[in-house]
Amino acid sequence: MRAHLLLTLVALAACLSNGYATTLTPAEEMIVKVLESGRLSDDRRSFIPPDISLVPPEQREAVIFRLRETANLKGGNSLLGTVALSTTEADLLLLRLGDTFTIERMVKDYRAYDGMTSWGYVTESFRYARQPKIIPYLADDFSSKEDPNKGINLSPPPGSTEFAVGVPARSIFSGVMVTDLIKSSPAFSPQMKAWANRAFALRLESPERFRGLMRAWWDVNKTAFERGDYLAVIPVAEEDAAPATPPASTPKQEPSTHATPPAPPALVTPTSAIPAERKFPVWPWIVAVAVAIGIVALAAKRRSL
Repeated sequence: MRAHLLLTLVALAACLSNGYATTLTPAEEMIVKVLESGRLSDDRRSFIPPDISLVPPEQREAVIFRLRETANLKGGNSLLGTVALSTTEADLLLLRLGDTFTIERMVKDYRAYDGMTSWGYVTESFRYARQPKIIPYLADDFSSKEDPNKGINLSPPPGSTEFAVGVPARSIFSGVMVTDLIKSSPAFSPQMKAWANRAFALRLESPERFRGLMRAWWDVNKTAFERGDYLAVIPVAEEDAAPATPPASTPKQEPSTHATPPAPPALVTPTSAIPAERKFPVWPWIVAVAVAIGIVALAAKRRSL
């Protein structure tokens, strides 16, 4: 009996040490409240971002600390009372809170650009986070010298059930994510959202011009991001992206010092070769022939009499 009770206590202690305690800290209570304010979904149409404005300033540091603990579990979960907090949810909340440590950690994974962690997990987390503070980290790629038309295509190993993967050049992918963040974040003006739509359409037409446009846009708005004044972010015109390639200039015609040769004579048709006043009338000949025939006929008639 005592042995059974001892085992039960040991199991209970193990559960408590693994996060199964029913008594939540104030930070954990706030995390649960924030989670329940949204709806996490892989479908963007049904996704409702958790309301991070619920976190009061005095609890912000404790909430971030607790979320980092779960984010470091490498695929594990934390049980906050009856609510399971996954590492994915912890990362998302940290990004939405603008946690610099988490943003830099995930940007490092993205810059590796060597697998689905970069192309899938990180990029989707950035899109769902709707956090403007991510944009400056991505904007560094707009000055890249890589070929904007050369992406990465990976085929799965023979016999694998995985799908082939094709992604654009990283500088282009970064631009696409920035336009996504502008469109989804409430921090930007309607004019900026409309511009982001047009910029994305340009990416489909010309990746090189798209990257040039994003670089020009970032040069104009960098200081607004440094101030955190996102409503001050403004669009730029497409022609401001980069100097347009000047059209090939036509060589200037220098005046010739040689005499211009005379134009060749115009060709004429046979009927116009003889001037009109030199053309011979035909009708006198016809009359003469007719008279001659009449005389011959009259002479023949007299002989027959």
